[in-house]
Amino acid sequence: MKDKLVAIEDAVLQLGVCDEDLTKWIKNEAIECGFDHRARRAIHLSDVKNFAESKEYDSAILKSFHFEKDDKFRVQIDKKNHSFAIDKNIKILHFYIEKLKLIHQYYLSRINSCGFESAEMAAYLLFSRVISTMNMCCLCATNRYWYWGSHIREIDEALDLAFYFMLIKAEEIGRDELREWFRLNNAPAHSKCRKKISEYHSSVNPQYSKDDNEGLMSELYHKKSKFTHPTFCVIREITEFEVSSESIMLKKIDYGCCTYDYKIRELVDFFGSSIVTASQYFLSCFRELPLLHEHIRELRVIINYFLQ
Repeated sequence: MKDKLVAIEDAVLQLGVCDEDLTKWIKNEAIECGFDHRARRAIHLSDVKNFAESKEYDSAILKSFHFEKDDKFRVQIDKKNHSFAIDKNIKILHFYIEKLKLIHQYYLSRINSCGFESAEMAAYLLFSRVISTMNMCCLCATNRYWYWGSHIREIDEALDLAFYFMLIKAEEIGRDELREWFRLNNAPAHSKCRKKISEYHSSVNPQYSKDDNEGLMSELYHKKSKFTHPTFCVIREITEFEVSSESIMLKKIDYGCCTYDYKIRELVDFFGSSIVTASQYFLSCFRELPLLHEHIRELRVIINYFLQ
């Protein structure tokens, strides 16, 4: 099996260490570097695992916990400003999610005319789940919960499946998978959706190959999966540790509202990308209904707001 390349910046996050320590180890061990699908310097996954087992890792992780503790203390001094920014951003998110909901509601009768087991009906229902999940995310963020970040991947999966159904609706496999979705409660694997969507994007924009597009989609999916899976780093970000020169001890755990408003702020800012994707996919999935020019304009306004 081919050894996967991991961008050095991603390896730093995965390992939870300072970038200078990983870079120093790579240099000292004369590790061969390559480049990933985004032309970022990368090392093999086996090298990442080797560093995690090396004697240098123990000192590197202690150092990163020391720095992290100092950063948490420093950033929390600005707690009021972070809290204000969160509430302001959530109001904006709510405003655009409501816009998306009203546009979605408008096409109910047109979707019904497409037929119950149509790709349009499936995509429309998936968008209803997306919009509802977005509202739930805003509610959790308002109350400063942390683990709602796991729903961001669910939103992406629903959007990708909606677009996938629209791309394959004329194919025999499309008809079969739609019947399974409606009648057997089965959904195609997300990897299958990514592959088809990547092929489509490379066909409309040959500047990027199918492999480039699939690599980027897989990278984003992997990063968002870290929140969904019960991994350590996500818990570490909101847990307080007591760090000495030789040990790391638990000090304070958040069971409800997150203590660190700046982490919630980062997550809320990142969540805006989901609204962009939802608006882009709505334009792609339902353009043949057709969409009203007014709605096309409103969806583009949403996209431009978050991309500016």
